[in-house]
Amino acid sequence: TWTWRSCEGGDCRDLVYADSLTAVSAPGFRFSDDPPRVAEFRATIARVAALPCDLVVSAHPGFSGLFEKLAEREADPSRNALLDPEACQAYAQTGEDWLARRLAEEAAAKPGD
Repeated sequence: TWTWRSCEGGDCRDLVYADSLTAVSAPGFRFSDDPPRVAEFRATIARVAALPCDLVVSAHPGFSGLFEKLAEREADPSRNALLDPEACQAYAQTGEDWLARRLAEEAAAKPGD
């Protein structure tokens, strides 16, 4: 993840490139088998959520709602839908939701499934 502040005249914005926060893995890997790894993953998600962020650029554009925001901006050019001071919190929440879903699936599955 990279962060920077970009200014045009006196208008400054906090930008964040956030890499993937999705809990995906090779078949057979279980996040729940390594609780410290889960804690580290959650700490990373929390760090991204806490970043000053007016615009998030994500590794997977769909996960940050880029396409929907572009459509909103097209529909209403008077408002820049790409700018969202809660963008990093929303992106982090998506990552947390994926991780929680993954851990629930692992808990429901028998070891070796």
